[in-house]
Amino acid sequence: MALSDPNALSSLVARALTGAYLVTMMLSMGLELGAAPKEQGAAKRSQRRLLLRGLAINLVLLPLVALVVVRALHTRGDVALALLVLAATPGGRLAPQLTRIARGELGLSVEITLFLGKLTAFTAPLTVEWMLGARSIKVHELTLVAQLAVLQILPYLAGKMIRRRRPSFAARLLHVARFSALACVVAIVAFLVVHREIRSVLLIGGNGWAALLCVAAISLLLGWLLGGPSVRTRRAVALSVNARDLALALVIASLAYPGGGLQSLLFAEWLVFIAFSLAFAAVSRRHGVLVGRPPMVGLGLEG
Repeated sequence: MALSDPNALSSLVARALTGAYLVTMMLSMGLELGAAPKEQGAAKRSQRRLLLRGLAINLVLLPLVALVVVRALHTRGDVALALLVLAATPGGRLAPQLTRIARGELGLSVEITLFLGKLTAFTAPLTVEWMLGARSIKVHELTLVAQLAVLQILPYLAGKMIRRRRPSFAARLLHVARFSALACVVAIVAFLVVHREIRSVLLIGGNGWAALLCVAAISLLLGWLLGGPSVRTRRAVALSVNARDLALALVIASLAYPGGGLQSLLFAEWLVFIAFSLAFAAVSRRHGVLVGRPPMVGLGLEG
């Protein structure tokens, strides 16, 4: 990649900012959850059921809902393609951060996000092929799994280990990690504004907006209704179902439709999902501080 090429340089900057955000965000999650007591017996079985339920909603139910909505509203063209690709690529990395803001079950949100990161590289191409009748899509799964390990799992486990072994240092480091993650988010948004990517929202037409708003709202509703008896777990599952993996969606779109102009629409529609998540998290946080329970413990990722 020649750095003299403006497009190549922009891509490199965007990747660097996204990678820095993932590392600092997952480190802060590990630092925050590292001291959580382990749950046993019925509580652990309930946690596993919620994890499996969250995965099923993300990987199976939401793509079906998106397909039904697109067909029912007669949404066509690139707008429909972008929405279906997003529906097939769950696992947005902002879900744990938004769950913390919403005072949901942070541990459950982290687990769903990490498991989706492992599974979606394999399931998303198949889901897109089924929904869109696209040609065979080959994603480099090993590369995605390696990126997952370096950018998410390792920082998360490192944060948990530091919290358990050096709690006083972990408390100080948590503030630095959170500030760094926030700074990365601000830098990413500024980068997108400078490159005028946000104006791609204007490319969505009337039918497209109707389908997009329906799917974004239904995703939160499904997560809330099927997220278990606790308000905290419902918030976590709802935000995980609403979160979309934009990076993987862009990769799949470029492989399935190399000549198309889906990238701008994917980004625009992803922004709408983010707006719904932010609004949901803000409303959840505003409507009272719930009686706290310790965050749910990870399933096999305790380190």
